[in-house]
Amino acid sequence: MRIKIKNVGELENFSRHFDKIKEVKLQTRPSLKDFKDLQEKLPNLEKVVVAPSIYRILAKSINDAGINIAIEASSDPRGRPRKYDSKSIKQILEHWNAGKRVPEISKITGMPERTVYYYLKKHGLVKRKRYI
Repeated sequence: MRIKIKNVGELENFSRHFDKIKEVKLQTRPSLKDFKDLQEKLPNLEKVVVAPSIYRILAKSINDAGINIAIEASSDPRGRPRKYDSKSIKQILEHWNAGKRVPEISKITGMPERTVYYYLKKHGLVKRKRYI
């Protein structure tokens, strides 16, 4: 069983399942005491997943402290998710290649003209002139 908690204090919410928990994902930086608590309370714990920035700090100190829990860096994407997927971008390119102008593409796709220009420029299809 996997659980995702903000800090080790939230672990008590899962007390009925302590024997089933094999993976814990922590969202904040745990201390060595927190790892010892995890090891003590969760007999079947195999690994703890933390953010990559926390992983770099903790990996060595956990091994030096003699705690035998595997630590893994999370692979969650960083930053803000994209608003438009590859299908939307492909649609812009198809309309452009069909000879439609940016205002038309904007109306069809529901994207702002500026966004359409951005993706066309990113794909090397248009160079927008700026007047000063």
